[in-house]
Amino acid sequence: MKKALLWAISILLLSQSPSHASDARVDSMGGLTLVATDEADDINPFTLGNPAGLALLNPQTRFDAAGQWIKEDIANENITYHLYGARNQIDTDNVRYHGLIAFLSPNWAFQADADTLHTENENDPSTHTNPKDLNRELVRTAYNFGPFVLGAEVQPQQATSTFYSYLFEATTQVLSGTGTTNNLTGTFGLLTNFPSNTDPKQSHFQVGGTLSTQLNPFQEVDVLNAVNGGTTFVLTNRLTESNLLTWGPEIYFKNSNSFQLGVISRFSSFDINNQQISSDQTAFADVPTFKIESGNVAVVLGILKMSAPLDSSLNLNSGCDFSFQSLNSTTFGTGGNPIGGTTVTGWTAQAGFGFEDPNVYTLGVQGELQETNGHENNLTVNFVDYKIKIGGERRLSKNWTFRTGFIYEDANDLGAAPEDLFVFTMEGVDIATTTLVAGLGYEDSFLKTDFNLSWGQPTRTDNAGLYANQFGAQLAISLKFN
Repeated sequence: MKKALLWAISILLLSQSPSHASDARVDSMGGLTLVATDEADDINPFTLGNPAGLALLNPQTRFDAAGQWIKEDIANENITYHLYGARNQIDTDNVRYHGLIAFLSPNWAFQADADTLHTENENDPSTHTNPKDLNRELVRTAYNFGPFVLGAEVQPQQATSTFYSYLFEATTQVLSGTGTTNNLTGTFGLLTNFPSNTDPKQSHFQVGGTLSTQLNPFQEVDVLNAVNGGTTFVLTNRLTESNLLTWGPEIYFKNSNSFQLGVISRFSSFDINNQQISSDQTAFADVPTFKIESGNVAVVLGILKMSAPLDSSLNLNSGCDFSFQSLNSTTFGTGGNPIGGTTVTGWTAQAGFGFEDPNVYTLGVQGELQETNGHENNLTVNFVDYKIKIGGERRLSKNWTFRTGFIYEDANDLGAAPEDLFVFTMEGVDIATTTLVAGLGYEDSFLKTDFNLSWGQPTRTDNAGLYANQFGAQLAISLKFN
């Protein structure tokens, strides 16, 4: 149940320069996060999830908005997966350049944001939901006392979903239902910044960390119309997460734009309680509140980017990162006795290089390798995934730029446990995906916008007739007021 938490935290860390702030721009080049110079992928506390980093940004009032649309048609199955929302990244809870950022003084910054995400025909057998609506808000503030920087944020989240028919237990079938989810998380960040100024031309060394907890515990309430032995009844299934605590230290070093380094860690612990209330005790007896799962997560990331001038205008950009993730959890029966558990460890490595002339073009290549091993209850976990990305951009005029990228991914699930990929869930198969993306960008002193279209085709390597077509569109707009 909580394996998703592990990857949510690792994605937050891996989602990581300064003249742009657009995930759409980097995605238009195939996702060259280690090659492209874009502040959305700068290595600093703000982009990597520390709210105190907000006060160290360029003191400029700005408003950023974004939207994404993804559609997947599964051949021969008459199934269409649909996703759209007002987010610049749909696979992480880390809000970066989105919403309003305002500096109330040179040392005091404020950010407010709200976004939404809608999914239909989500291909995940663990959720049994279709469709699902996710809403998220954020209020963040930070103050630079020099050299100490403090930051805090509050992030409410809500979700509503509709359940389709599935087997709840051995003799209980869910016919339909609705679910609501609510969560309120607070995060505190601390940094020491040497030297205490924010001059981007100077080298800076930063040490700090974050602490996150639930101000209002996560709660999911599912009201399910069920049948057991011919008797229909209403089953209320309640999941409550308690004692969630995420914390971790981090270190950054930056020498202008020529060298950036970050070492970030996150450690998390959690408990999940379950309660089941039935409208008909003869068909299904109530289950009092009990602890259903308890566990902990650890993620450590090291990342660096470098830029070396080859002549007066051309730079060689390169970068790499490595992360290690682990999850250990125990599941319990209604009597409190352990009945299973999950132990998963994994690592992800990326490297890339490319050439950049800021006024003419960018061209680069980036590779990624991921491996996960362990077990989820009685199912083995053995997953290997690699990606190759090639892309770039070419200035068409002073304001307009064309961008394109190519991505090849091979995801091989060698275990028995299903693996959650970006759009779909796979189990015991090898899927190769080829993706093409192209976009246009416009930029002047006040407005920056990026738009791209993408097409991909995931295919079973053992049967080329089993494939899907993925279509996507992405838009980002940034307004800078001073």
